[in-house]
Amino acid sequence: HLGSDWTACLRRSPLGAFSKKELVIRVSEIELALELLDTGKLGEHIHQRANSDRVALMGHSFGALTAQAVAGVPVHDPNGTEIPLMNPRFRAFIGMSPYGEAFPAQRLGMTRDGYAKIRRPVLFVSGDRDDLWTLGRGSRTHLDPFHWVDSLERYHLLIKDTRHADFSEMFGRIKKRTALLVNSTATAFLDSYLKNDKVALDYLKSELPFAVARHQSWAFIGKPEDVSPMLPPHEAIEPSESRG
Repeated sequence: HLGSDWTACLRRSPLGAFSKKELVIRVSEIELALELLDTGKLGEHIHQRANSDRVALMGHSFGALTAQAVAGVPVHDPNGTEIPLMNPRFRAFIGMSPYGEAFPAQRLGMTRDGYAKIRRPVLFVSGDRDDLWTLGRGSRTHLDPFHWVDSLERYHLLIKDTRHADFSEMFGRIKKRTALLVNSTATAFLDSYLKNDKVALDYLKSELPFAVARHQSWAFIGKPEDVSPMLPPHEAIEPSESRG
């Protein structure tokens, strides 16, 4: 998304690159990508491998907010009219460093009630040291969407010692634990909801919290009332206590 990528933030400042206008452009580019996929114009090597009837949307930071809007969180224009951004084609969504009660969501006009309109499977991922644009609430604001969405198929992966930029691998820097947990959990999630893989779904539902505990991280599953309270870092489950 050239108008709101990191280079645009440097040229125009984050505020200049982060707006409802750019959000609308981002969604139109996503729709263009689907159109190119449907018509086989992305190249034979992609067309042969892709299934345009089974698609998911994944994004980080502004990308997570973009995914939230496409999943159904309403965004309104200055006149109060809802901007049509929701797309029913996507079967599932992944949001890394999503935002709830924080500046980025507020700037786009996303409210707590709006998150309840997300009813499709969703995986959120965040780091326990990710405090960028959180209005002083720290990493806790990234947990808001998990508690607010109405989907019965909801997950949140919280990764230890991970900051906002660790998800984007800027300048080729890769944090091993973050990459491992994001890749493995996202693969299981997509296999579950795009391929109807029962083994992957059983892993998500039963083993994920214990598997990530081996890396001193946390996973939350299902409705908020069904989830154990979040453990602070010093009370994290030790690897010896895990069974995954």
